[in-house]
Amino acid sequence: MPENDIKTFFKFHPIEKQRYSFVLDNKLHMIDSDFMIDVILGSSEQEQEEVMSMLQHIGNDQQTIHDMLKHFAVVYVKYQ
Repeated sequence: MPENDIKTFFKFHPIEKQRYSFVLDNKLHMIDSDFMIDVILGSSEQEQEEVMSMLQHIGNDQQTIHDMLKHFAVVYVKYQ
């Protein structure tokens, strides 16, 4: 799958900025949706393919896209 497929997804599925807050290991974390999109766009081609395979099934539902991005934010913090 070409690298720009995920860029195309975010181009045609623009989302309103949102800040995700969550507690992990008794610490409060806050990450913006724009930051998570940048992380995804900067990831390896294989990682982008994995993310794209999940996002393709979401469609254009803003809340579901935000739920997925928040999940990615938790995983990002957990494994950094």
